[in-house]
Amino acid sequence: MLSSPRDAVAQTGQSIVIDCAVDGMRKDDRLVWLHQKPGSESYMKIFDTRDAAGLPSANATAAAAAAKRKYAIVGQYSLEVKSVAMDDAGVYHCLVSGLGNFSANLAVVHRDPSIGSECAAQTNVTPTFVTIAVVVSLLAVFVVVFIVVVMIIVRYYRKQLARSRHEHSAVTKPERYSSLDPIAPSRGSNAVYAAHILDSL
Repeated sequence: MLSSPRDAVAQTGQSIVIDCAVDGMRKDDRLVWLHQKPGSESYMKIFDTRDAAGLPSANATAAAAAAKRKYAIVGQYSLEVKSVAMDDAGVYHCLVSGLGNFSANLAVVHRDPSIGSECAAQTNVTPTFVTIAVVVSLLAVFVVVFIVVVMIIVRYYRKQLARSRHEHSAVTKPERYSSLDPIAPSRGSNAVYAAHILDSL
C-alpha cells in the first residue's frame, strides 16, 4: 500500500481524487471501491478490478452507466469523483485483498453561485481599472513635461530680457555739452569753456 484514503471536503461542482494507491498488485488480487451514504448500511459498488474494464460497462445497468460517467480510476487505483454533488457525500471504502479495508469520509458543501459571480465581476472590472490607472499616469507625465518645458522657455526669455537691458544700459550717454561745444573741454580750460557757454546764452 502506497497511500490510503484520507477524509476530504469538496464543493459542489468540483472534482476530487480520493487516494488508494496500491503497488505490485498481482493478477489474482482484487480491489473494490464502495460508496456508503451517510446513515445508510448499504454499499454501492463503484469499481471492481474483476470487471473487464474496471468500471462497469455502459450496457450493464443504468446505475452502472451513471457510475462510469461519474467516476474514474487515476494513477494506481485512486478514485476520482467528477462534478461532486450533495449525494456524493459519505464514506468511500477501498477494499484490497490481502491488505484490508481503507476508508475515508467525503464531506460535500454547497457552493454559493453568487461567490463565483462576484469573482467574475471583479475579473471584468480589473482590466478597466488598470486602463484608467495607465491613462492617469500618462496624463501626469504629460503635465510634468509641459511644466518643465514652460519653465525652460520662461527662463530663456528672462535671460534674453536681462541681456537686452544690460546692453541698453551700456550704450554711451550723450555729452552734456551737446551742440554748445562740439569738442569737450579739457580739465585746464573749464573756466574758459564756462565763459564761452555763458556768452552764447
